[in-house]
Amino acid sequence: MTAKEMVNELARLSLEAGKNVYLRAKLATELLADRTWVEEEFRGNDFDASDHLEETYFSDLSGAYALADLVGLYQALPDDKEWAKKNYNLRKLMQAVYTPEKREPYQRATWKQVRELEKQLTELKVESTALAKERDGLRRELAQATHRLGRLEAQNDELRGEVHKLVDAVNRTKKSKKARV
Repeated sequence: MTAKEMVNELARLSLEAGKNVYLRAKLATELLADRTWVEEEFRGNDFDASDHLEETYFSDLSGAYALADLVGLYQALPDDKEWAKKNYNLRKLMQAVYTPEKREPYQRATWKQVRELEKQLTELKVESTALAKERDGLRRELAQATHRLGRLEAQNDELRGEVHKLVDAVNRTKKSKKARV
């Protein structure tokens, strides 16, 4: 392979890699927005869902860009053409989206704020656990009700069959009475 051919191949692979990152960011954003998927696969835990996607499908970017950055980038620039204008260069795209004017000034948290946030996090975890237990209980109740409904429908079908037999018997009796008269 000549040097020119190698350069052309590098250009092709670079463009392909950029499109690949764009498509992965798009799919990850859509998956994380899919509440049913997050609920079914990760019991509603967005952080676990995000961690799974990042570890499984974005390991090649580990350390360079977090999935949250890519999701934010895709949400800010969902059009592939915008990414292509910057040759899918993540650093340039991030700079375009996260300009200094758009960022809030950095503030250092106090220990009191940290403890308060930890307390809130603990409360939310307790609430989340309680809601998960309630949801599991409701799912069990639904399964029991569905099973009970199936049994009742079967019994209903049996009773309808019996009613039809009785109606037929009554009709035969009426016919035989008419025939005698």
